[in-house]
Amino acid sequence: MRKKMKRALVLEGGGAKGAYQVGAYQALREAGFDFDAFIGVSIGSLNGVMFAQDRADLCRELWLSLDLSEIFGLDQEKLNRLYEEDDFMEKISAGADLMKVLMDHRGLPVEPMMEIFRKYVDEEALRQSDKEFGLVTLNVSKKKGMELFLEDIPQGKLTEFLMASCYLPVFEMKPIMGDYYLDGGFYDRLPIAMVRDLAEEIVAIGLNPEKIRYMGTEIGDDVLFIQPSQNLGKSLAFSPVNAQRNMDLGYEDTRAFLQKEKALK
Repeated sequence: MRKKMKRALVLEGGGAKGAYQVGAYQALREAGFDFDAFIGVSIGSLNGVMFAQDRADLCRELWLSLDLSEIFGLDQEKLNRLYEEDDFMEKISAGADLMKVLMDHRGLPVEPMMEIFRKYVDEEALRQSDKEFGLVTLNVSKKKGMELFLEDIPQGKLTEFLMASCYLPVFEMKPIMGDYYLDGGFYDRLPIAMVRDLAEEIVAIGLNPEKIRYMGTEIGDDVLFIQPSQNLGKSLAFSPVNAQRNMDLGYEDTRAFLQKEKALK
């Protein structure tokens, strides 16, 4: 039987928007919020696993070093034009380098992301801690969504299942333990349902409030739901500048939310 949790933190997916959760988490911790469970989907699973390891400062450093152009060898100026340009032909021109990488690898290569997971995740230390961690992914081979707690993930396979939770269709498709996966957001963007019957209190940090879908379950008054007050930008716009801006916004939004809820010390 799954153990009961005092307070769980649920983290939505959203690519580069995920930096918002780092600032929000800092504000929560400063306000005295402790968590014994971290549940994430897509980029929320990476943030969650680092929070669960008590590596929030390292998570911040990671976000301030993440640069899609450097990770995949792309031109950041052209990527910016691809995000921002309205003219269709200009978008085609700006996206030529990205298309070449996609064609050469049949998608963006997975290994750079796996290297990040291996560098920042200490699976053994997490398994020995008293923190609960869970993630969501979509098993394409079996045609079903999967809600996996750490104890459900085979020993030594946590980084692979983190990749499974983040597996956007732009990545080259490679099997994980014989099955193919897609980003967990295709199944449940904000997996509150995963801990609703297990946690006494749930705090959720959304990134795309206008798009949230989560298995037909309402967020409910029992959930403290923090969401952006401003647009967080494009999901693939990874850069230190965007990360800092979104972290700052997450921090300020959360402080304002807690003040409103009378939960700010």
